[in-house]
Amino acid sequence: MDIARRPASLRIPTPAPAPENLNLTVPTRRRSRHRDYTKFISLGCVVVGVGLVAWFFIQAGMFEEAAAPVQSSKSAKGAQISSKESVMLAPVFTGFDKNNQPYSVSAKSARRDEAKPDVVFLNEVKGELKLRKSGDLVLITADKGTYTSDAKKLDLTGTVRMISTGKYSAKTDAAKVNLPNKSLRSETPVNVVFSSGIIDANGVELWDAGERILFFNGVRLHIPEQDKKGSQ
Repeated sequence: MDIARRPASLRIPTPAPAPENLNLTVPTRRRSRHRDYTKFISLGCVVVGVGLVAWFFIQAGMFEEAAAPVQSSKSAKGAQISSKESVMLAPVFTGFDKNNQPYSVSAKSARRDEAKPDVVFLNEVKGELKLRKSGDLVLITADKGTYTSDAKKLDLTGTVRMISTGKYSAKTDAAKVNLPNKSLRSETPVNVVFSSGIIDANGVELWDAGERILFFNGVRLHIPEQDKKGSQ
């Protein structure tokens, strides 16, 4: 039985239409995050660079300030007063008295206010006065002092000592020294030790570098027992 052959045909199915709400765009979220990170890192580098430059200029300014004169603040009746001070190490001030005899004032350290250049504040003061007649030296020491170069005067505070070799030694808490006259005056309790006794008083005044002494305000004389027995 013969079967009639018909030409074969290929039927290609029609593609189904895409859904209306389907988004065919390739996701770009990962790429956006990468760009954000890059921008953030770049901005951070700029900030760090600016900070380093600012730190450099700040340090340079600090070094210049350290080299400038020392700034200090002083209070006077509740008000703050700023002034510049210069510091000196081991200063020595020399001169001559009215009799043309030399004297010298030295200190471990000192400071001077630019507002008052003739006033010097001393620490660990040492003064030497030469006697006109004998040529001996009288030594004066103190914890602190104020030296006025114009008036050639010395205000001493703390433990003030005055030593005249072979004659006496005096101790008080404050004294004023007139260098041209080689005089000293103290209105605080003073203790003076001589070879023959001890004198306590509430004030003392010395002239000619201690060759003449005046005690006042409650003078008390202490004589050793041996000297008392010898005088009887």
